[in-house]
Amino acid sequence: QYYEAAKVMNLLPATHYPKATEHIPEIIALIEMLIEKGHAYAASNGDVYFRVRTFSDYGKLSGRNVDDLMSGARIEVGEEKEDP
Repeated sequence: QYYEAAKVMNLLPATHYPKATEHIPEIIALIEMLIEKGHAYAASNGDVYFRVRTFSDYGKLSGRNVDDLMSGARIEVGEEKEDP
């Protein structure tokens, strides 16, 4: 559908259409590096969460800080999650 809609709107096609599935080893390596540096943590069920308090600019674009965010406002809260 996207390609059909893009053609109808006379959009130029991209020169490359990357897929996340083509980069799984790199994604895993990045997650492992974040965990090693303390910027992410693994829950006992295998979920991995970003440790937002280690990123001083977290919330800068939205103009909000971690303490102002509400857990579960958009998604179900993970039991082992440190922050919203």
